[in-house]
Amino acid sequence: KFANVGDLHVVSGKPGNGKTGLMSIFMSAILGGKYGNTEYALTTRKARLLYVDTEMNKDDTIAVKNRVCVMSGRDYSKEQDDFAILRLREVETEEERWCLILKSIWEQRPTDIFIDGMLDIVKDYNDQVECQPIIRDCMILATYYDASIWLVLHENPLVNKLVGTLGSITQRKVTEIFEVVKIKQE
Repeated sequence: KFANVGDLHVVSGKPGNGKTGLMSIFMSAILGGKYGNTEYALTTRKARLLYVDTEMNKDDTIAVKNRVCVMSGRDYSKEQDDFAILRLREVETEEERWCLILKSIWEQRPTDIFIDGMLDIVKDYNDQVECQPIIRDCMILATYYDASIWLVLHENPLVNKLVGTLGSITQRKVTEIFEVVKIKQE
């Protein structure tokens, strides 16, 4: 078992290695109860999922939503009352994005929150004064809403380390980090 409720979790990896794909598996298991060998163990509560996308174009966000629905045995053409999507690519500033995330969490009251693109929530991922409160807010939200919060953070291009001060702070505050690695084969 993993992904304690009330805690933060990170999915990391290099660009294009499948971070969103791994999150799709987790979201499918939560919404459908199981996907492959991954099972949702909290049968005592009804899951409500919020997926926040900060970086993909509209078609790719829709594709993620459709993939999660199909993988969890749902009809992707129907409205999902327990699966909300928040797209923020076109939102101008980091402050506006963070405010919209907080508003959506307050409105949706999700049990599981997936923020795909933490780098887009801060102006400078090397500014401790800016990054520390964001991670602290995430910890408070996880506790207050009794939610599991998943954060996507990229790795530095040359080393397997979460990017910037944001990554360093996050690494010390999360329950677990899932690193996605693409194995190149001939």
